[in-house]
Amino acid sequence: MSDGASGPNDAEGDDANAPGNDASRAADGAADSDADALKPVLMGADATGNPEFSMATGLTAQVVRVYLTGGDSIPNSVMAAKLTQYYSAGESVVYSIKPDLSPDSEATNKANLAALAASIVSGGYASKTWIALHHEPYHELTGAQFQTMYGTYAPSVRSGGVRCGVIYQTYPLAHGEATYAPDYTSGILADVDYIGIDVYPDATAGGYSTGILDVIAPFTTYANDNGKPFQIDEVAVDKTVTGTQQQEAAWLAGLANLGPGAEVVMYYEGTPGGFPNLIIENNPDAVAEWKMLYQTLTTR
Repeated sequence: MSDGASGPNDAEGDDANAPGNDASRAADGAADSDADALKPVLMGADATGNPEFSMATGLTAQVVRVYLTGGDSIPNSVMAAKLTQYYSAGESVVYSIKPDLSPDSEATNKANLAALAASIVSGGYASKTWIALHHEPYHELTGAQFQTMYGTYAPSVRSGGVRCGVIYQTYPLAHGEATYAPDYTSGILADVDYIGIDVYPDATAGGYSTGILDVIAPFTTYANDNGKPFQIDEVAVDKTVTGTQQQEAAWLAGLANLGPGAEVVMYYEGTPGGFPNLIIENNPDAVAEWKMLYQTLTTR
């Protein structure tokens, strides 16, 4: 979640986002000739909103997004991180941590991250886990500050055998940080295992008239060009952004054409009552579209 406009953070579109949109497909690395390279995508939701989301859609999450509250100490085990419940349910986890906000010393943070990674590996959960360090860093950190932070802590995760990556929100792309991806990633690429994206329909002035693949293209192109998989770690329709329910669903439908680099897609339902403008139950068309996306992306 971020500080952006009407939703937790970002924005997107309608006809331009239709499944056959060539520009969007090219930007995302999708093309008919790539069909054989497509891999199934894990689908899910944020952990806090997942029970309501699963009830609304009738779908079982394959992956959940879990957030460590900024300012909390970094847990040193799967149990301390309260991740066991998700693994036991058969769910993979994207775990977002902001180590630079920890009240502990750098040495303690590194030790706890290394211990957490060891616990994940010893439990047999490495293939079901991604750790993100300081998601949505703009404008809390400059590109230089973020890369210094990431370079400080990512080795503790990766040397333990757990994937570590970055998650960026799309809102800044049209609001002062058009080169977000290289500005925040170019110096740490060797330690980045994936690039995550949080995307909402308020990220551009076009709202639902700007295709979702076009909105995320600066990140997916950067990921593809640098050989990194990418994830959609937050996405939601937003009833406060001008558009019909059909336009909202059509905007989501663009995700059906995600390229072969995509590995995860998660809806952001949010804490019950926290973001009533984002809950998928607001729009039966969006619910139906998500079900189709689930079928398409998890079986491709």
